[in-house]
Amino acid sequence: MAQLASKYTIVELVPEDIDAILEIEKVAFKSPWPKEVFEMEFQNKRAYNIVCVDNTGRLVGYCLSWLIYDEIHILKVAVHDDSQNQGLGRSMIEDTLDYFIAKGANHAILEVRLDNHSAIGLYEKLGFEGIRIRKNYYKETNEDALVMMLDIESKSELWQSK
Repeated sequence: MAQLASKYTIVELVPEDIDAILEIEKVAFKSPWPKEVFEMEFQNKRAYNIVCVDNTGRLVGYCLSWLIYDEIHILKVAVHDDSQNQGLGRSMIEDTLDYFIAKGANHAILEVRLDNHSAIGLYEKLGFEGIRIRKNYYKETNEDALVMMLDIESKSELWQSK
């Protein structure tokens, strides 16, 4: 389990969390996902979807991911504006990686907007490396995405040293 400040907890997503997620989604992303996409995640047997809540029970972040064969796909990571820069995004990603590594994952992959320098910096600290550009990946804005990959085996010292 990822290390968190004592006032935060990571738990699995439940249907009651969706409205709070949508509020964060609207602020965090230029093209927020609709409610139905989040609702469908409860049917996905490959998914591991978590939220971060503070000690008052307020949802302050979330991370959605899938395991496809031996590859982790991190779909979304977001933290509420007033809870950023506290390591919550990193903790949720580490929790996700730990969960799927225990299930045999060897790689993790994600896409990030090229101008999202803070997210790219976080992913690089976790051992992800840029592997290619996906042109016009974000259809609503015609923005490109940087595809980043983590080779878990080659970065095993990161996970063993935690």
